Amino acid sequence: MWLWILFGHFLCDFMLQSNRLIEFKKKNPAKGLLAHSFIHAGVAIIIIGVYWTIHGGTIGILLLGAVMIAGSHFVIDFIKMALVTKNTSTPYQTGLFLGDQALHIIAIIFILHVLGLESFSFSATYESAVQFTAGTYEWKTMDRVMALGSILIVGTYGAGYFLGILLKDYAPKDDIQKNHYTISNEKTEVRTRYLPNGEKESEMVTVKTEHLFKDSPQKIGRYIGMLERFLIIFLLLVQLPHGLAFLAALKSLTRFKQFDNKQFAEYYLIGTFSSSLIGFILGVCALAVIR
Repeated sequence: MWLWILFGHFLCDFMLQSNRLIEFKKKNPAKGLLAHSFIHAGVAIIIIGVYWTIHGGTIGILLLGAVMIAGSHFVIDFIKMALVTKNTSTPYQTGLFLGDQALHIIAIIFILHVLGLESFSFSATYESAVQFTAGTYEWKTMDRVMALGSILIVGTYGAGYFLGILLKDYAPKDDIQKNHYTISNEKTEVRTRYLPNGEKESEMVTVKTEHLFKDSPQKIGRYIGMLERFLIIFLLLVQLPHGLAFLAALKSLTRFKQFDNKQFAEYYLIGTFSSSLIGFILGVCALAVIR
């Protein structure tokens, strides 16, 4: 059952958490977190209802689990919001993001174990991990669906949030200024003019041109990254890894002119490598799930 609840967690934390809700949490932490927790509770109740319809069980205990999970989410997020302003450095914020997700997962497992909805032990968990790695783990159909759904959400929306935090120090500035959004070019031309006495005079001149451009909105770049990681996972699932080369070439062509900008080129390479690595790792995990 824990895979069902984990899927619901990722769904609420990444897909159903809009920018408006994030801004609302910043302005009014208590009300914003309460709204976010109610979304978690609602989704958990729906998922538990579907689980109960298929597998049965004590509905009261299942609903109590949904309420406890939503409550733990509120507490963990409240602590995170208190810590997020303590340090703005990238390593700190990255660690806070990963630690927050790890605590949510631990809380889900702990609550399900305490309520007797799942049985966990270190030895059983280790054995399951070994079987998963070896491709011998026996999946139930719906557990497999929930695992694949979780991988896709993390690979698209979740990784987008993570990379936004990880790469914020490398992102080009938003304002249009020299050495940020300027592409310079020089060429030599021969110019001819006629003097008052009718004689022709030629001279060599160097013409320097600068093209200023404004980058695409940040949301567009995020959606491109999400689509890129989704395609990487898909190509690995259908066992067409050579399609990754075509994907990389296509993405590079759309940004070719901007590579003249050193800062953008570095940001692009770091972002692409990081995004592709996440997509590849999750693609391998998805492949292990369907085997």
